[in-house]
Amino acid sequence: MARESGFSLIEALIAMAIAALMVMSGFQLFGSTAERSSTLYFQSELMGQMESLKRRAQSVGDFPDHLQSGSDYTLEITACGSDCRRLRLTPKRSHHCLYWELDTTGIMASGRAGCWPQSAVRRLSGESSPPET
Repeated sequence: MARESGFSLIEALIAMAIAALMVMSGFQLFGSTAERSSTLYFQSELMGQMESLKRRAQSVGDFPDHLQSGSDYTLEITACGSDCRRLRLTPKRSHHCLYWELDTTGIMASGRAGCWPQSAVRRLSGESSPPET
C-alpha cells in the first residue's frame, strides 16, 4: 500500500512538543538574563556611588550626610565608624536580592545570600583565590 506524503499525527505532535520546549527554555533564559542585567546595574551604581564618596572624602576631608538617589533606587548612607561609611542601595521595584550594601572598607552585604558575585568579593577584599568551603 502506497503511503501519502506528509506527517502522521504522532510526528506532528512530537514536533509541536519539541517546539514548545524550545519556546519555554527561551522565555526562561530571557527572564534570567533580564534579572541578571538589573542586578549588575544596581551593583555598578552602588560601586560608582562609593567611588564618588571616597573621592569626596579625600578632597574635602569629610563624608556627605546625604546622597542623591536614582530614579529606580534609593540610596542611604550611614556611619560604620569614624572613617567608615556604609551605602545601602534599595531598588524601588521588587528584586530578589532586596538590597545591596557596601562600606568604605570593602565589606559587601545584601538582602539574600549569593547576590554579590564571588569575583567582586575577592577583588574588594584582596583575595586572589576563591575562599575555601
